[in-house]
Amino acid sequence: MTYKLSPEDVIRCREIALQNRDLIKAIAVQVSRKADIPVTAIYGPDTSKPVVSARHLVMYLAHMAGLSYPTIGKAMCRDHTTVLDAVRREKARRAKVAGE
Repeated sequence: MTYKLSPEDVIRCREIALQNRDLIKAIAVQVSRKADIPVTAIYGPDTSKPVVSARHLVMYLAHMAGLSYPTIGKAMCRDHTTVLDAVRREKARRAKVAGE
């Protein structure tokens, strides 16, 4: 089976991709302000604990906003399994904090 997209469908897909990327960037900007960490560090390769925690939070919030793991991964230059792990870790951290 072959699928053919009209030019309008292609344009709409691009618009959705840009909206998702913009949403993730907006979340990253807010997290970076609260955590006092540069946005470039959140998107970059830095593996220090504060940066990784901020990155996990961005991925978690993006997922809670309804974005899929692959979509978040592409926007943040990460694999979808990395995003899945980050969301799980952030959920566990939040459950632990709520239980204290």
